[in-house]
Amino acid sequence: MSKKQSKFKKFYLSVINPYLSKRPFLKRVISVFWVIYYRKLRVKFQRINRYLDSDRIYWINPDKIVFALKKDFDIYKYKGKVLSGDWDLQKNLVRFEETDVYRAFYQHFVKSKNWKDTDFYQRVLDNISNGFIKWECKNKDDFEKRLVKIDKLYQNIKTTGFKIQKEIEVERIRKGVDEISVVISRHGDLIFNNGRHRLSIAKILKLDKIPIKVTLRHKKWIESMDSSK
Repeated sequence: MSKKQSKFKKFYLSVINPYLSKRPFLKRVISVFWVIYYRKLRVKFQRINRYLDSDRIYWINPDKIVFALKKDFDIYKYKGKVLSGDWDLQKNLVRFEETDVYRAFYQHFVKSKNWKDTDFYQRVLDNISNGFIKWECKNKDDFEKRLVKIDKLYQNIKTTGFKIQKEIEVERIRKGVDEISVVISRHGDLIFNNGRHRLSIAKILKLDKIPIKVTLRHKKWIESMDSSK
């Protein structure tokens, strides 16, 4: 108990409680109002906690995810956060199926195009040659080995369906991988944040549902949900 709480308790016991004890009707009225206020406070707290359940896995149709952030949020740094700002506005978004990753996956798995003939392949090699480590790939050989694993992932999902990460028995593409991450806009839309390879595969295979986690929410969405109750 803090010093302020201790002082308030002493004041309540020495002044307020004796005063109310002599006025039972007033004490009952205050008690009723306190119960109502406490219940509202508790409900609001429960709502916020429900909205911030960043560890919960939700199953959704991948078609619900139309847009992607141009700049991803770190899934560990921003886990469970409520964030204001314009990050969810159109100027900061791109249609997911217009990204070079999705286009490359579509060309490779649907049109049987070689990975090397995609813009995605060349972009990643350019990034690696400029000193950026992509998905733990430090050179061309590392990246091509990763593409082999992506081919295996595609075949595995196609054969056995989309599983949550803890259920996957085949070799993971990289350590520490989590579920597909989305963020919630001010209007309640699901916006892609992380896990573009698995989402691309899910969309190409036209899966009915996939597991996702919500990394963060827009502050205005939380406020609108509270006010609507």
